[in-house]
Amino acid sequence: MPDEGKAEALEAVRLLAKAQMMAMRTGRLASPTSIDDVLGPEWLKYEREHPEEDRTEGLEILTDARKALSSVPMTHVESVRSAYAGYSEALSADDIKMASPSSRAVSIFAFNEWNIGMIISQGRIVLLRIKRAFPPPF
Repeated sequence: MPDEGKAEALEAVRLLAKAQMMAMRTGRLASPTSIDDVLGPEWLKYEREHPEEDRTEGLEILTDARKALSSVPMTHVESVRSAYAGYSEALSADDIKMASPSSRAVSIFAFNEWNIGMIISQGRIVLLRIKRAFPPPF
């Protein structure tokens, strides 16, 4: 039987996968969701400034939260951890402070460039923030 930390991590990934499937199937988001795409604009700027480099096919700036959620590579989740004020890539300190005592803040890191912050309450995602950024160490 998994320990409490593993069970909570699995629940967070399961809830994110469920939200992703709903967004892909119905085109709707189950909770307030936002996207902050840092990678898209910066990479396109780099390509404009370095025309000698090969172009990245299909690269776009993500502004639609539903499309961003659908793009998160769920098969490449690398870490799941509690999100703390002052140390979350996607959730703001205000997001975390506003969470009720019965809810929890979670950060998921996927495929070296996706940071997902979630507030989970009573087995549901009540807030979802997605950030796509350059992989570390940038």
